[in-house]
Amino acid sequence: MSNKKNLKHFEKGVSGNPGGRPKWKQVTEIMKSETNTAKLETMIDKVFDMALEGNMRAIEFIADRLEGKVAQRVEVATNDQPIKVFDFDNPYDKEIEILPGPKSKVSKR
Repeated sequence: MSNKKNLKHFEKGVSGNPGGRPKWKQVTEIMKSETNTAKLETMIDKVFDMALEGNMRAIEFIADRLEGKVAQRVEVATNDQPIKVFDFDNPYDKEIEILPGPKSKVSKR
């Protein structure tokens, strides 16, 4: 059961998680550990051999690690015209027929 002490908001400018998300990458740290250096070297040799055999994925993998990924260029064309979402008939373009409404009856008492 909660009490009122636990239901208060954090003070302005104070985080509920001051340490934030952990900064380390688990897989990277495991691969860099001294116990896995032989496995890491074997893996690098295998990828290098695959690249020499013409495996494009291995070549891209090595290039991405050495040079960084190629920046993707994105072009956006605009025509500065509003987007027409609905097409309504303008009621003011047509002649409007006004029908007589019911006559109100006022009683005289």
